[in-house]
Amino acid sequence: MVNFTVNQIRPIMHKKANIRNMAFITHVDHAKSTLMDFLMCKAGVIASARSGETCFTNTRKDEQERCISIKSMAIFLFYKPSENNLNFIKQSRDGSGFLINLINSPGHVDFSSEVTAALHVTDSTLVMVDCMSGMCVQTQMVLCQAVTKGIKPQVQQVSQQPNDKKLLLTFYQLILDPIFKVSDAIMNFKKEETAKLIEKLDIKWDSEDKDKEGKSLLKAVMRR
Repeated sequence: MVNFTVNQIRPIMHKKANIRNMAFITHVDHAKSTLMDFLMCKAGVIASARSGETCFTNTRKDEQERCISIKSMAIFLFYKPSENNLNFIKQSRDGSGFLINLINSPGHVDFSSEVTAALHVTDSTLVMVDCMSGMCVQTQMVLCQAVTKGIKPQVQQVSQQPNDKKLLLTFYQLILDPIFKVSDAIMNFKKEETAKLIEKLDIKWDSEDKDKEGKSLLKAVMRR
């Protein structure tokens, strides 16, 4: 049985401060659709016995046949935090109920335009990392896309391996932390720090990029 009603959702649609938009982005086959299934199960939309196998957001016939996401697909959920958890919400809000819009975007590089479209309408993004596969090409690409658009990604590891913590720590140190540092330096116009980071990361400049700053410079760096 669904754990929320239309009467709970409808009033929140008119409360902009209580609407949150989040995109799930990652490399192909890193469990985005599976996580969406489990969230739908928790909301009572699908049975627990089918969660993880239904691929609820893969609605197209070709997606079901190929077992991959091709188009971005959005769902919405109702969330009412406890009084204790409400204290952690620093943004302005109107009441205690929230409408959460979740977008499941494709992980395959051929459909990266769908990721770009999803990031245009989101407040935040969740990056899924399969610790068995490690850091993949598309994981890095979607991270760069998110940071370039001013979205700070949240990273979630997915694996049952005993050494997950070491692998995730390596991911943070070698990939995520440098991206955040470069983004902060460029967007806050810290020219000396930016130059040092670019030299340390061995990023090759084009002559036309040297005079850029702000978002245009960040885009140029992320393409490297």
